Amino acid sequence: MINEKPNIFFITIDSLRSDHCFGDNRTVQTPNIDYLINSGAYFTQAISSADQTGTSLASIYTGLSPSTSGLTHFNFSKQVKTYFNYFKEYGYYTSGCFPDHDFFINLGSNLDENYFYVYNKLESWKNLSGGIGDYIINKLKSLKQHQPWLFSVHIMDLHNLFALPEEYNDEKYGKNNYEKMLSFIDFWLGKFLQNVDLKNTLIVISSDHGSYIPLSQTNLDEIPKIQNFLKNGKKFAPKLEPAGIKFLLIMRKLAKEIRMKKLKNTYSEYELRSLNNRGKSELFDETIRVPLIFTGFEIKNHIILNNLVRHIDIFPTISEIANLENNQFNIDGQSLVSLLNNEKFEELPAYIETGVSAGDFSEKINPDSQGNVIGLRTSLYKYLRARDNSDHVFLFDLKNDPKELINISSKNPEIVKGMEEKLSNLLHSKDFFKTHELTKEEQEKAEDLLRKLGYI
Repeated sequence: MINEKPNIFFITIDSLRSDHCFGDNRTVQTPNIDYLINSGAYFTQAISSADQTGTSLASIYTGLSPSTSGLTHFNFSKQVKTYFNYFKEYGYYTSGCFPDHDFFINLGSNLDENYFYVYNKLESWKNLSGGIGDYIINKLKSLKQHQPWLFSVHIMDLHNLFALPEEYNDEKYGKNNYEKMLSFIDFWLGKFLQNVDLKNTLIVISSDHGSYIPLSQTNLDEIPKIQNFLKNGKKFAPKLEPAGIKFLLIMRKLAKEIRMKKLKNTYSEYELRSLNNRGKSELFDETIRVPLIFTGFEIKNHIILNNLVRHIDIFPTISEIANLENNQFNIDGQSLVSLLNNEKFEELPAYIETGVSAGDFSEKINPDSQGNVIGLRTSLYKYLRARDNSDHVFLFDLKNDPKELINISSKNPEIVKGMEEKLSNLLHSKDFFKTHELTKEEQEKAEDLLRKLGYI
């Protein structure tokens, strides 16, 4: 690498799956993502650390596995040192554009400049078309006076599918609302590209986790008429919003139960899996296999890499490209520059875990709570078990069973033994980040966050 400091534009798109960014037979329209891939490198087996936002993004920004840090959505402290801190010390002007959740507020507390936008299930206007896209464009223009810069953006539009812009509600943009929304996001990525000089800017795009994509245009628990009524009703009766949210959640649960009974007679086990929720007891690739694109500054054109890589490898790679020495950091990730340069590369297994269980609300906001399921993923196998019970295990042959339908653990005890040894070594390698008890105010904020995200 030459002795330069490139600008860095890092974009995470909430809930974006790898298989909707690259591969054959896609019906989504993503000309700008296609351009970025053709102009740079795409990792086809990038694996998220978890299936929920806080745990996974904590891994990206610290380079630490959850097995090392214990960090989740609800215990990410301002005291945690992130790559933002390192780049700021290295002379970068750091800025961010994030949703106004406590996790992101703590994450961005040490940046030179931040913009926290309102994100609420009933206030869908604060998305790319509601001002966030224009803010990002204006920020890219103004950053020219602050070089070198690191600008990190988290886009929530794909997480909020019932806010699909009307002009994109057309089959030419995809076969379901997820694909149509991704086509819309791609349009904005093109606008961002018009304001970035790829000669001196490194663009990195990934996601916090994947997503289950419902079988139909309407989510199993989605009730558009009630949702639209509550969204519009808030304008003239804001005090009724808490009761409205509670009513919506009750009706969504009832709608889901009724629709599920009908679908079980029509669809296969694999198809019905698309109706699952993240953060439960599963870690299928739909929820943890994410896109990873590097393009721009010193990245060769059209490199497709099939090696398994991890969330924790992203910022070590960015750091090496920016000539920031990684050996000064106590991290779990490794740089992928040797892989980008077609040099010798050691593929390491990815530690994975579920987000904090959605079944027990009190557990969700306990800062010491952790996901119920943990495991390892390699290019060949995925090994999963209950966090507190190493006897209840799953082993999937990803080469011969890519849909992960057949548990082969009982027929392959030696593979299970080897995977468990690796997993146990990871779990006992370092102490977890020490957390604190939530104050009453912090607990109320956590409850509000979960409501906004639609988890309660």
